[in-house]
Amino acid sequence: MKMNSALDGFVRFVFSVLAGAALCVAVFLAVRGYRTWIKTSPSFHVHRIAVTGNDLVSERDVLKLAGIPKGRSIWSLKLENSEQRIEANPFVQHAVVARRFPDGIWIRIEEKKPLVLLNAGGRLFSVDGNGILLPARSGKLYELPVVSSSLPRGVKPGQPILEESVIRCVDFVKLTLEKRPDLYPEISELVFDRSVGLTVYTRKKGVPVRMGADANERKIRILEAFLAEWNTNPEYSNVDYVDLRYEGQVVLGMGA
Repeated sequence: MKMNSALDGFVRFVFSVLAGAALCVAVFLAVRGYRTWIKTSPSFHVHRIAVTGNDLVSERDVLKLAGIPKGRSIWSLKLENSEQRIEANPFVQHAVVARRFPDGIWIRIEEKKPLVLLNAGGRLFSVDGNGILLPARSGKLYELPVVSSSLPRGVKPGQPILEESVIRCVDFVKLTLEKRPDLYPEISELVFDRSVGLTVYTRKKGVPVRMGADANERKIRILEAFLAEWNTNPEYSNVDYVDLRYEGQVVLGMGA
């Protein structure tokens, strides 16, 4: 009896092992078949490509740079290569290319942000914080400080501007945004020349503020304090100009 009981237990053990093995094989085959179906099924071929965030770069150019043909398996694409090609465009700061299942690709563009508007003899461009010349869309309203300067010969959008007058103005605006960001919307125009240095025009009434050659953080703080006083004190309502070129002095030119 004991021998028969042991034999029955052994048989049940063998059957359980075989059943487990069969189940594992079935699961393996099912998973492999599923993976094969996913990789080859037309359901996962690219049919939709969406582009967002682009303004300076046309959707057509973005798609051309991405190089993603419709009908290709969504799994065969090397998305990082597409991102690198898009980011090679001089107007693009960052690009993200992602799959949108089952058959879509999503491309999000972050373009270089204009910091100032450049008026070059009546032609308008924008310039980013690194001095890169960017296009300015016709008819678009730009709430940016204006820099008036000649455009260096041969410089095209996407290239850096090395003109001292533009660089000085851009550097001042960058410093203002870093130290006193609330002052940025109060700046209407900037002009730099070697004899006077930097002159900043206020958005309110266009009052010139002569910052001089060393337009530093201290002068930015003084300018901010003056504007705060100007907005609340009627005695300053007829100020014609502000001169900060002299160390430790604030010179106000008063009108009649």
